[in-house]
Amino acid sequence: MLLALIPLSASAAQCTKAFMRGGEVTKFDPLAHKALDARYRITDVDPGKRPFVSPKPIAGEMPSAPNSSDGQPIHGYVLLAYVVTTSGYAESPTIVEASNARLSTLALAATETWRFQPGKVDGAEVCIVAMQEFEF
Repeated sequence: MLLALIPLSASAAQCTKAFMRGGEVTKFDPLAHKALDARYRITDVDPGKRPFVSPKPIAGEMPSAPNSSDGQPIHGYVLLAYVVTTSGYAESPTIVEASNARLSTLALAATETWRFQPGKVDGAEVCIVAMQEFEF
């Protein structure tokens, strides 16, 4: 799911205008709004009415499951909302749901390495809200 957004203040983000993929509502839509509405005004864009191109990952890695003190992998889940900027960075990463604080830290750190080909609406590069699920 991808969302459109407009920051509520200039200092809140790199983006001054952005877009969100609308259409069929998923379980992630209200979660993205809850996570990012305090910083951005999020607006759906109907890709059937306007050309919409999602951001494409070009660099970065997903984190590996860490081990507990007894050497066993820590299993769990993290759901993260973030904004892909017109510069291709993951901005404002926000934990939406998590089963473990240590896994949340790993998920947030991973976003620092991610780079994207920016998304587009009407042929112009724009900021896009995205969600990422991590299964450890």
